[in-house]
Amino acid sequence: MIAASVPAGDAALAGREPDAQHARGDGVGAGLGDAAEEAPEEEAVPAAPEAYAHLKRDGRPILLFGGFVVEEKRRSLERRSGLTVQWISNERNGNGDSECESAARQIRSGQFAGLIMLNELMSHRQGDTLIKAAKAAGINHAVGKKGGTAALLTALDLFEK
Repeated sequence: MIAASVPAGDAALAGREPDAQHARGDGVGAGLGDAAEEAPEEEAVPAAPEAYAHLKRDGRPILLFGGFVVEEKRRSLERRSGLTVQWISNERNGNGDSECESAARQIRSGQFAGLIMLNELMSHRQGDTLIKAAKAAGINHAVGKKGGTAALLTALDLFEK
């Protein structure tokens, strides 16, 4: 599990596992429990117009990092959320560290509004690298386990809190 720091103002969350934490631009990460992962796939239903309003106003894409890119799932997430999603695989080239470093540079340069890490499909070192980049860029980050649709939508919901 990737560790995340908890600001003093969130003392109530300090004793909880990262799965119980919420995503914030100040670098606190969020994890998603197994129940969210096991939800069945549903037909892609667009989000209500007010859903993800903050992210839509930002206009930058959300970065999904880890595993193999599943284009159908990426497009479905875009349809459901109304957001642009860029998925970077860490499975194409050896251990994925070069893809991770490239993604971290893109995050630090301000190219993304948020980061969802598929932590069960990446190394701890990659997670640490991306979390540091997200904190430096001041963007939200969350853990999306293996990338189930419900887990990804829950991560986006956490960005709006």
